[in-house]
Amino acid sequence: TGLGAGMSINVSGLYLAEIAPRRIRGTITTMNAVCVHTGPFIGYLVSYALHRRDVDTNDNWRFGYLSEAVLASSLWLLSYIFLPRSPYWLLTRGLNAEAEKIVNQRVKESDFLKRIGIINRIMATMKADMNQEPATWKETICDSANIYPLLLGCGLASVSQLVGVEAMLIYSSFTLSKMGVGETDSVLVGTMLAFSILLAAVITTFIVDIPSIGRRTPLLIGAAGVALASIILGVCAGGGISSGYSATAFVVWGLCYGFGYASVVYAVTPEIFAGGYRSKSVAIAGAVTRLSAFCVSMSYLYVAQSSIGLAGTFYTFGAVATLGFAFCMVSVPDLTHTNIGDYAKNPNAYSPAQRFSRSRRAGGKENEDGDFKLYEFEGNDEDEDETHGLLLSRG
Repeated sequence: TGLGAGMSINVSGLYLAEIAPRRIRGTITTMNAVCVHTGPFIGYLVSYALHRRDVDTNDNWRFGYLSEAVLASSLWLLSYIFLPRSPYWLLTRGLNAEAEKIVNQRVKESDFLKRIGIINRIMATMKADMNQEPATWKETICDSANIYPLLLGCGLASVSQLVGVEAMLIYSSFTLSKMGVGETDSVLVGTMLAFSILLAAVITTFIVDIPSIGRRTPLLIGAAGVALASIILGVCAGGGISSGYSATAFVVWGLCYGFGYASVVYAVTPEIFAGGYRSKSVAIAGAVTRLSAFCVSMSYLYVAQSSIGLAGTFYTFGAVATLGFAFCMVSVPDLTHTNIGDYAKNPNAYSPAQRFSRSRRAGGKENEDGDFKLYEFEGNDEDEDETHGLLLSRG
């Protein structure tokens, strides 16, 4: 189960980023986060229902595994029947004709000559992105062209977990009971926490591709909110605060985490790597994510019950979240409506410091620095280049 889930999370995010049209790539990739966080919510919901019905807690885990084996696995296997292969992957295998066939299926232009021109430009840009053989593991880690994107991806991956999400979800009942919340209410608050993360992730999917909002805005708002909510939880854990405030802070923490880290990381990570490095770099970032989550989940109970205490633990999470906010502010670019892999070609051009000096306008107007034009779709007289992450036209 662990091996299957670990591989699928990495591969699904990479696949969605490569197959999604550029104008909705953020929405598609963050929908992956919505699906990921639907699982904990359903698990908490089932746990709460069983708890309310006084079902033997020793058998509760059986219901979870049964639903996973029958429902989740069946849907998973059936979905693979209808999924096309990634054109990027096909190009690395020399299957250009099959890649072009998939591109052809996704271009909506009805005029034959325009359609051919669009397909040719898309294929040329895809080949430019995949202009090298897939990098080896050594090249992925050591090549100077990939070092900064890899550090950025791994940094974002680790911060998203070191703020304490695994501790919040796995040990919510323990934590809330220490804050004076009753057993049944703690299960309910845990369910509300999982739902708040899911709800905020859903909201993010609707705004992450709006150029004026993009990836950075929800990420920074969410990161700042997680830091503040963690500090408030530390105050609550210190004693003398009503359990109702603790429960509220839990839910607010979940909303902020879902709005930022839980969703935006899925969009940004595959966008920052060049074609030849992308698959292995995403895998490394995914491994860092799980390693960070493992460290938090394995150490939380020990630290919370040590001399540091629960309050100190949450203050530590707050400090990490504050550093995470600073990291995101300084380092994480906004790649809304850019071509996948563009960032790796020139990271400085997309750095937050350059963000306000660049003007990426939608509606077919070229940027002053010659960036890709952005076109409206369906019904626009301009050329429409639409496929898996590539909507482009050079001036």
